[in-house]
Amino acid sequence: MQFTELFVSDILTPAVITLLAVAGIAVFVHVRPFAVLRTAAATKRRGDVGGSSLSAMLTALAGTLGVGNISGVALAIACGGCGAVFWMWVSALLAMAVKYAEILLASHYRIIKKDGSHGGAPIYIKRAFKGGTGKALSLLFTVLCMVASLTVGSSVQSGAAAEIAQYAFGVHPALCGVVMAICVTICISGGSKRIGKVTDVLVPLMSGAYIILSLWVIIKETHRLPSIFSMIIRSAMNTRSAAGGAVGFGIAAMRYGVSRGLISNEAGCGTAPFAHARAEREPAEQGIFGIAEVCIDTVIMCTLTAITVIAAYGGNVPKNTAGMVIVCEAYGKYIGAAAPGLLCVAVILFAFGSIICWYYYGIECLLLSGAKRTAKHCFAAAFIICISFGAVVNGRIVWLCADLCFDMLLALNTITVLKELGTVKKVTDTYLYRFKKQSVRSSTARSLLSQGQARAKPHSETQAPKQHICSSAKSRSILQNTPPPPSPNPKRRTTLQRHTFSALPPSSVTRRI
Repeated sequence: MQFTELFVSDILTPAVITLLAVAGIAVFVHVRPFAVLRTAAATKRRGDVGGSSLSAMLTALAGTLGVGNISGVALAIACGGCGAVFWMWVSALLAMAVKYAEILLASHYRIIKKDGSHGGAPIYIKRAFKGGTGKALSLLFTVLCMVASLTVGSSVQSGAAAEIAQYAFGVHPALCGVVMAICVTICISGGSKRIGKVTDVLVPLMSGAYIILSLWVIIKETHRLPSIFSMIIRSAMNTRSAAGGAVGFGIAAMRYGVSRGLISNEAGCGTAPFAHARAEREPAEQGIFGIAEVCIDTVIMCTLTAITVIAAYGGNVPKNTAGMVIVCEAYGKYIGAAAPGLLCVAVILFAFGSIICWYYYGIECLLLSGAKRTAKHCFAAAFIICISFGAVVNGRIVWLCADLCFDMLLALNTITVLKELGTVKKVTDTYLYRFKKQSVRSSTARSLLSQGQARAKPHSETQAPKQHICSSAKSRSILQNTPPPPSPNPKRRTTLQRHTFSALPPSSVTRRI
């Protein structure tokens, strides 16, 4: 047991995070995902044919916005100093690129069924590694994702919620686990549509409440913001801070603190593409929502927590203290005795959102593997049982299994993204070329139209030509600057159209007719 834990924490996790950084740099340099962001921002938004892209992003955010955004940041600062926040920002840039690539692949290779669109890492893994190897690796990813949903997605989350509920209100963990299991059962009984509706409401609610809570602290410490950011930048260049940033960004953050939160934004895990693949949208455009997802999760939420913790402790965050306790004391300095209760509500909402999102991931894995209805019911029952027991039993074996599954998911999915880098670049370049061509076409048409209107428009009322009465319908249309009616003679129509944009006197035009 101890050897396995050391292998996972000291060898496998750093290697996987390094692989993730390499993939992020490769996508960032060769694919140019931010060019797609600029192009999509400059074009008019088209409505979705199927599922909503925003709803898909909110479902994925429900899984990524976990308790790690609260306590994981505090632990990263405690381990690596204030500079850990800077390295989280750098890691977020790489994570945006990786998440863009995996969401693009899932949308590009998605399959359409009667109940909607389905896609994810198992599909593009099978396409990347052809033959028996692709099928075996796809099946391996499916099994790992299901195990992760039963550990990280259920037991770990309910355990974190039960611990903070007991800390804040003295609620017994077993009672918290049973209540959460009942609420999750009611939610998931409605299928993916009800899960989407719940996340559409839950994610903005819990994110908005936590942002307001953090902004209250920032407003009180506005005069200290320059010194806080200066402290982050100055302490970011030493190795201790860099290691702390990796802890905050990587999977190792799950094992620290009372909350034991998830990975910061799940970039590279291949789980978020399950939610994004249901949106009927351009693959490159859908990848932009992955960039926004990382920005909300890491750049906004984690930064708000970091500023509050640094402002409260002045950079001297205690090391041997649970992460949730650090955050509770930091917010308690500004809010008072209500801080534990407010944070307890936030953590329970975050945990509930992650649980229902991970259930959706597990069901999608079963659907893509061709499982029957009986297997779905068995998985749902096992998932509910893990929620109930996870609130009471949160042992080392569960954490070890969760860490191992996450590391293997990251490794398998990131290697696939690197292998399919050519496909990502091809789809992105096609999207950019098509919209660039349309932009040139529309700008040329607008230019010609504006030039024609400028020639036809009189400079002043005195220069305007005198109106002539003409009985011809074509002549009247020219005098009124309106297109003439169609003519059976192509040559005559061409002559009329040539002079429609000219500033010739009406008499000259009439004579030509």
